Amino acid sequence: MRLLLTLALAAPLALLALPPAGGAPLDESPLGDAMAELDDHLRTLRRTLKDPEARAKSLEAIVGLQGAVLRAKVEVPPMANGLEGEARATFVRDYRKAMIALQQDVHLLEGHVLDGNDDEALATFKLVRKHEDPGHDRFTEE
Repeated sequence: MRLLLTLALAAPLALLALPPAGGAPLDESPLGDAMAELDDHLRTLRRTLKDPEARAKSLEAIVGLQGAVLRAKVEVPPMANGLEGEARATFVRDYRKAMIALQQDVHLLEGHVLDGNDDEALATFKLVRKHEDPGHDRFTEE
């Protein structure tokens, strides 16, 4: 009886230890943390860039985004672990260059927000967002 009671109480707790839907465990690495922060700042910008009164919040999110990109840029994606030699070096170099391209667009976005060029800021934000899918396709195992 006691065993049944213990199992009944432990089962819901065991569910909390399961990985999220899709079977992928949460990435608690420095790269995963930086990418999660990057996503948070992008969500903020999606809202604030539409509101000229929220320019200060947009600039704050852009600075946070720049920091997250910088931290992510110097990390090595887990996919590189399965590569060796020249293939690994090329993969890591290409990842870093992709992150540099993202940084450049984020800096351009910052300039447009600072200048109050709302239409250009929104267009540049779309460029920033366009880095996401190709980056995930190329540098993650999602």
